[in-house]
Amino acid sequence: MAWSECKKRGGKQILYSSGYVFQRRIILEDVAKPYRSRNDAGLQSKSVSARLHRFFLTMNNSYVNHTGVGPLPFWDDFTTYGNQQDYLNPFLEQSEERNLPPSTLGLATGAFFILTCGTGKPLIKSKWIVWTLVLLSVLVLAVPIVSTLLLYKMLVNFCLRGRILQGTDAVWAVDSNDTTSLSVINVLAIVSGDLSLQQLKNAVSEKLLPSHSKLKQLRKYSPFGYFFWKGQQNFNLDEYIKTVGCEYGDEASSEEELREALSSLSNAKLPHNHLAGWEILLGPKLMYGGKTHRAIVFRIHHSMGDGPALFRALLSTLASSDNLEVLTPNPEAIKRMVDRIQSRHKNSFLDNVVAVGRSLKGQLLMPSDENKLHGPKLSGQKQVAWCSSTQLMEAAKSIHTATGVSFSAGLLASFLAAVSKFGDNSDKLKSCTIVLPVRIPSKNFNSSAVPEMTNSFSLILVSNKIPAMDEANVLAQIRAADEALKEATQPAVVVANSFIIKLVGDVCPRPLAALALDSQQCTAALSNMPGPREKISMFGSPLEKLVFWVPNKGSTGVGASILSYAGELSLGLIIDNALLDRPEAAQKLVLLWKEQLLYMADVVENELC
Repeated sequence: MAWSECKKRGGKQILYSSGYVFQRRIILEDVAKPYRSRNDAGLQSKSVSARLHRFFLTMNNSYVNHTGVGPLPFWDDFTTYGNQQDYLNPFLEQSEERNLPPSTLGLATGAFFILTCGTGKPLIKSKWIVWTLVLLSVLVLAVPIVSTLLLYKMLVNFCLRGRILQGTDAVWAVDSNDTTSLSVINVLAIVSGDLSLQQLKNAVSEKLLPSHSKLKQLRKYSPFGYFFWKGQQNFNLDEYIKTVGCEYGDEASSEEELREALSSLSNAKLPHNHLAGWEILLGPKLMYGGKTHRAIVFRIHHSMGDGPALFRALLSTLASSDNLEVLTPNPEAIKRMVDRIQSRHKNSFLDNVVAVGRSLKGQLLMPSDENKLHGPKLSGQKQVAWCSSTQLMEAAKSIHTATGVSFSAGLLASFLAAVSKFGDNSDKLKSCTIVLPVRIPSKNFNSSAVPEMTNSFSLILVSNKIPAMDEANVLAQIRAADEALKEATQPAVVVANSFIIKLVGDVCPRPLAALALDSQQCTAALSNMPGPREKISMFGSPLEKLVFWVPNKGSTGVGASILSYAGELSLGLIIDNALLDRPEAAQKLVLLWKEQLLYMADVVENELC
């Protein structure tokens, strides 16, 4: 706009504005300029306090509710009119009676201008306001929907006598009838010496079943849309504890034969047409170092509990009593982990609001991975592979110590490096989104109490670029993986994701929960879990090796698992056959993973040590 008129009356200069917007702009421009000489000597100072005083005074005198038509006079303490009544709107006296106090609006606008647009670091960031308003709007829209569903579930729960699956337990029951992935956690334990089927049954009957009543219940689906637990009238232990791969009697099997047997049963249904939550299989005899060993396979539905809870529940009841102290979390290690996370994420409350908003937006709008290991419809037939050694543990520790990154960063970087080398040159992956489960520790953890079988976890998505791996960018790849984990594992984001997952499982009937939890973005799931720090005995025999495999879910057909046990590190892979072109592909990939981890440790040691 331009000035509509600029003239003098009575020896004083009078300025007219053709509109309110230009009037405001002139106010702000006048505040930003040094003061010129004024009639009022008290306002000649160029100090900040004088400018603020002048700004508020100008705003106060300018906010007048004129109801007439025509140019409005811009006047304040430095403009003196010979006859002000000549220029004031004739309706001014009537409108002043209806005005709100102009000083209130002037002060509020001035404070907002100083906090958000002032020089230096603003006290209020615009992103804080935007994301706070967005999340509040979503919350306002969600409250009536959640309240209605919660009321409906309370009525259903009353009819079913309080046996409905709660929270994250229900999340894993949603896909329990999906034949491509039956949500079963598979655990392989290899013990030294021989073990009979009757010894196994006796140990389970005397120690495990009395401690966990959930093991005698079946997971059923109600016509109201919710899963619930129902006890069995005639519980038969023989249906839950059986043999597998023992067709040759006392003849020892090779590790390759064991791997084939595990691949065929990894996605098989559990007893009672998959309504039961567990089974234990006594595997064939194995020969390691000229000594006889026995394989035991634990298969537990994920709705019974998450990995850490299940491991602790099984080992605390089936392991020897003199080894139980090694099963409890190391307090010093937990304190170091908490301190490290807090030091890396020192955000204010509003910064956390922004982080949560951006994370949820990214998860909703993240495009689906397009690569050889993601996209085709899963077949339900799986390949499992594993490798374990103390050398892998030393390599992971050396990367962590030398670079200062998190322990999981080196393992993630080596997995991505293995994936980048997997397959022909034409189908190598360029990017890979990985879902990581994060355990939410209980507030009332009691190491002496019998561990409860339950799910308490959150899920985070980590999007990674996969550059060509060579010695020149090994350190860059490790640090990039650490930064990706750091960004994804912000405490506020982890807690928010956990709350949303639990809320969906708590209130949504199965059709709505399946729709809300449907995800097509991720190529792989990666789970890193600490095991016992020292060797333990199980069923009276030393436990030599321990490996587990995470279930596939949705369109994600690759599951990678990491488990530490008594100084050894085990790497496990489970991959759907639809993503593989040959029978030994999963074993090849796990060996590539091992190779890349050892290679990265050598490079880091040579460059930094």
